[in-house]
Amino acid sequence: MRRPILIGSEIYRHSTYGSKHPLAIPRVSAALDLIRAMGWHDPECYVDGPAATPAQLVRFHDPAYVEAVRQAEATRQVPEGVRERHNIGRNGNPVFAEIFSRPATACGSTLKAVELLADGGVVHSPAGGTHHGRRDRASGFCYFNDPVLGILAFLDAGIAPVYYVDLDAITATGSRTPSAATTAC
Repeated sequence: MRRPILIGSEIYRHSTYGSKHPLAIPRVSAALDLIRAMGWHDPECYVDGPAATPAQLVRFHDPAYVEAVRQAEATRQVPEGVRERHNIGRNGNPVFAEIFSRPATACGSTLKAVELLADGGVVHSPAGGTHHGRRDRASGFCYFNDPVLGILAFLDAGIAPVYYVDLDAITATGSRTPSAATTAC
């Protein structure tokens, strides 16, 4: 049996949406730290999440929108027309230092997970699930939509049907400690 693979990145530790934003809580880096502290994964089964390229992002997202997010990161500002059209820098979707890189890394990690899952196994990417991102605008704190990109990649690989379940919040009634199997990743 293959060991579960964990995909993460230090970008989540070193970037923030802003101190007053609901996502100011470092949920991804905290999850990665907890997973490591509890010994729930083999360090040799850790993959550093790559950033998706603009070419990968435009598989679903409008090229003008992808470029607007890239420019927002480069300049840390968004012209009013772009702000209105793409919902960048308003409605909970702030301009911040890694406005392109952070969500692109979540998308790249999802695409990497699909690649790794082609041969079966288990892959966990705690930054995944930014499902509110629309084709041409930010929405619900999400700039890009990694689940859509992942589903498209599964379909490209001939893996179908694909079932997507969104669990924004769950409550656990018990705990389970992962097994200490010693098989390869």
